Amino acid sequence: MNRLRGFTLTELLITIVIAAMIVSAAIPALISSTQNNRLTAYSNELITALNIARIKAIETGRAVSVCPSSNGIACAGSSDWSNGWIVFLDASGANGILDNSDKVVRRWEALDGNASVTGETNENFVRFVGTGAAAQSATLTLSIPDCTGDQGRRIDVDSTGRASVSKLAC
Repeated sequence: MNRLRGFTLTELLITIVIAAMIVSAAIPALISSTQNNRLTAYSNELITALNIARIKAIETGRAVSVCPSSNGIACAGSSDWSNGWIVFLDASGANGILDNSDKVVRRWEALDGNASVTGETNENFVRFVGTGAAAQSATLTLSIPDCTGDQGRRIDVDSTGRASVSKLAC
């Protein structure tokens, strides 16, 4: 006589309960990892813009600025960088304002997922002089909705023009 092989209902239920416990323990870690990766990518975008501006200032020997911009053709004039930003040759007096004589080098769109990027102490532009040094130090803060723990990011530009990223409590 052949015996049927397979799982009993009890074995199947125990397997489902164990799998549910493992998945419920893994989901918070996955969410945290996803948020961490998003903020890392966003901060890398901003660091890239700052580095391009610094390199362009050194190449040209002239002032280059980065400012928040929602349309890519004018600076927003505020410390809210969430709608995007631009790098431009600041030929018109190195004032951090995009004028007709200035040339846009590169444009960044708004970040996905309602990410927030703000300049502390009302930073509405970051300017690099021809030597690559920053005309003033600056601090930008990145966060996303439902941010927890130390997943926020802080980008500091020191007087030498070097940009660095550190974690920040949300």
